Amino acid sequence: MSPDKMLHFFVCFELTLLLYLYIGTIHKTALVVFSIGVSKEVLDMFGYGHPEMLDLVADVLGISLASILIYFVMNYKINSNE
Repeated sequence: MSPDKMLHFFVCFELTLLLYLYIGTIHKTALVVFSIGVSKEVLDMFGYGHPEMLDLVADVLGISLASILIYFVMNYKINSNE
């Protein structure tokens, strides 16, 4: 994986974790972070960088992994309180 794709992955992963604390739902958080990634690629299309579909793939993978982690942590937390 190239350094640029790793950066996309880790930024989206961390943004998903951090914004989840503020937003509170996985679905809304994933949508917000994905929208940020798409917006960045649109800016790239207008000359602010080099748009690549693989950047969005890395974004989605970071969002997905963070969402899975949030799901399991929150599910464990809920089940351990019973």
